[in-house]
Amino acid sequence: MPHKKILLIANPNAGNKCLKRKWESDIHPFLKSKLKKFDVAFTKKAGDATTIAREANQNDYNIVVAMGGDGTINEVANGFLENSKPINPNCTLGILPFGSGGDFIRTLKIDRDYQKATHALITKKTKKIDVGYIEYKNKTTSPRYFINIAEIGLGANIMQRVNAKNKNLPALLRYLTGTLQGFADYNNIKVRLHLKDQGHFEVNLTNLVIANGQYFGRGMRPAPQAKLDDGLFDVIVMKDVNLVNFLINFPQIYASKKHMTSKILDNYQASQIEIEVLNPKDDLLTELDGENHGGGNQKVSLLHKVITLQI
Repeated sequence: MPHKKILLIANPNAGNKCLKRKWESDIHPFLKSKLKKFDVAFTKKAGDATTIAREANQNDYNIVVAMGGDGTINEVANGFLENSKPINPNCTLGILPFGSGGDFIRTLKIDRDYQKATHALITKKTKKIDVGYIEYKNKTTSPRYFINIAEIGLGANIMQRVNAKNKNLPALLRYLTGTLQGFADYNNIKVRLHLKDQGHFEVNLTNLVIANGQYFGRGMRPAPQAKLDDGLFDVIVMKDVNLVNFLINFPQIYASKKHMTSKILDNYQASQIEIEVLNPKDDLLTELDGENHGGGNQKVSLLHKVITLQI
């Protein structure tokens, strides 16, 4: 059997720069012993991983590996697709986790220890998964793919605060303080939601989660029954919530094993969702796989089994 052509795309800042610190002494020697032959490219700025992954797909690599956290995985996945189709259907996406959140790998049950996760790169086991595709009506923000979860409203507001904080602070502290600050300056926004084949309805939106995977926000599990390959998003609508409501429901949101049902949460499944902001003055933010991206009126579509994962 010919040797597989492998490219590692490494974010040196991932895991509080753990990857950068330990590359020469630990990580590179270990990978060399297991994978034998591979190429590696280090990212220098946002967007690099997408560009590198796209070039790798165009140059017949068999496996392209995201080395980093959820943001790095998102960028690499965006380099696999063009016009909503795989650039190279024979190329698989591998993951070696180094990030602080690690939400996407929780759904896949990929080990957080990169040494154990490396085993997946030398097996033949793969899995085709769905991918989300988001388009903005403002025409100024580029469309983008997401692999785990899109969050629209409060969660994106919180993530904007978290991402703006000093990366040297402990990750949990950044999330907790960002959550409180995000709530403090967020007002519920009136929107009209259109769910494919289910009509439309208006809601005073606190937060909208469009889930391909099950986890986000460092282990919160808003969509415990979501599947990466069923052709449907799990859609969670949080409505008319204030900080007190959120804190009361937080334990269930964080560790639930089934979909929550309550006065503040509605659950749906759909392959396409359109979000229409009813007051043009309202600023509705969006985050994809933990990174802020766009907002306002938007359409989110599911692309069925368009990326193959190495698992």
